[in-house]
Amino acid sequence: MHTAEYSYHPPFSYPYELDSHRVEKKPSLTDPLEYHVNYLSDNAEFEGLPHNWYEFPGIGFSMQTQMDLYRNSNSERSKWISQTKRDILGFALEYLSDKLVYPYKYYLEKSADGNNRLVDPLYGNKDILDTVKLEERDGAVKDAVGEIKSFFLDQETPNGSLAVMTSLMGKTGLTTDNGKPISYQDSYFFIFQKNHDSIKGFTIKTDFSVQEGIKVINRLPGKKLQESANEAEIVRSVRFIPYGLDPELQTSRDLIRILEKTRKDVLGKTTPYKDQNWSEVYEDAENADKLYEFNSDVQLIIQQFEEFAKETYDPFKLQKGLAATILRISEQFLRKKNESHVIELIPNGHRPITIYDINRHEDRQAYAFGEIYKKTSAKGGCAGGGSDNESFGPKGIVIESLVPRLGFPGEKSEAKWKYHKGDCKDDPEGCGSKNIDIGPCGLCKKCENRPEYNRVS
Repeated sequence: MHTAEYSYHPPFSYPYELDSHRVEKKPSLTDPLEYHVNYLSDNAEFEGLPHNWYEFPGIGFSMQTQMDLYRNSNSERSKWISQTKRDILGFALEYLSDKLVYPYKYYLEKSADGNNRLVDPLYGNKDILDTVKLEERDGAVKDAVGEIKSFFLDQETPNGSLAVMTSLMGKTGLTTDNGKPISYQDSYFFIFQKNHDSIKGFTIKTDFSVQEGIKVINRLPGKKLQESANEAEIVRSVRFIPYGLDPELQTSRDLIRILEKTRKDVLGKTTPYKDQNWSEVYEDAENADKLYEFNSDVQLIIQQFEEFAKETYDPFKLQKGLAATILRISEQFLRKKNESHVIELIPNGHRPITIYDINRHEDRQAYAFGEIYKKTSAKGGCAGGGSDNESFGPKGIVIESLVPRLGFPGEKSEAKWKYHKGDCKDDPEGCGSKNIDIGPCGLCKKCENRPEYNRVS
């Protein structure tokens, strides 16, 4: 265990009394992950973490499901590490950042017996069908992915051909680790394109209604879908577009234009999701391969996890290492957000000096892992998900998913999400409006939907 040598006095207070004792100094960014695991294990209460912090209750990362995949054989360990590393990257991109495009890539793996596969080498070399749960939308997702796989494995499918699958908001058939049903608040469009022996693609996250989603499907080649179609019927309505079939549908960019046009025609809106711009979607789709290239600090944290996992055989310790890694990456995104709270000093008419305001309550707490844990949970809970809700993004189970999709904010559970008259929180979290309908998080409906509150980035 890392020996405590320093006195550590936090510049913040907690809502409960702590014994006045010397605790281990919080490890630095460059310290091995084992130091962070030991620190959090010894100082969970001091950091404001729940005693079972490593189980991640209330956070959109299904720790139990992830650890259930772990096997101690060398080959299986290697696959688990590869897949988990990809899931961590997915967590950072899809849960912590504000991006709407999530890339993936599959490769053709030929077999002597003709049982060819489409595999993701960065996700444990899993076949695309093995990344989907049979229970999702009554087997519709599994069926749709099977059709997509067959389409791209067919030697007659021209290079450059496209496939589009749609998964709209609503019930999923999936459950959380504790058996509660999962619903999707948001709508997703999965776009695939053949590139010789590989399939490049990405998912686009939107707030399209079911009506808009069906109109998108009906603007693409294929049998028309009834407006009364249910979730499973919508998913099964995969659109296949062989290259050359339609000169206006030859690239993923052409498909994004269909989405943009549909939204404008139906609702007159010019945004794909809340207040974000289509230009961001076009740009990220064009540079999809770079979306997982986070800053050097995040990359270092992920590298430390990989090194730790290769040397750790105890599943319980490995789980703590994974939990510590998620918390540390969340800290990076929260710190980035809080560092926007600055003050400017203008000494004797000289040029302004911008400094980090360490005296702000929000900024001080951003360095406590308990507050990081709380804010990450609230991102799901107060945006509709997290500890008091069973709603996540499509693949909210983390594993056995088309993409390593993790814990998106989900729709609000009407049974639990109650509004009452009161005052919205003051700036920076809320608008301070008085005598208005506010939810459990102390925010009015308008502030609940503010992107800077709903997304930790």
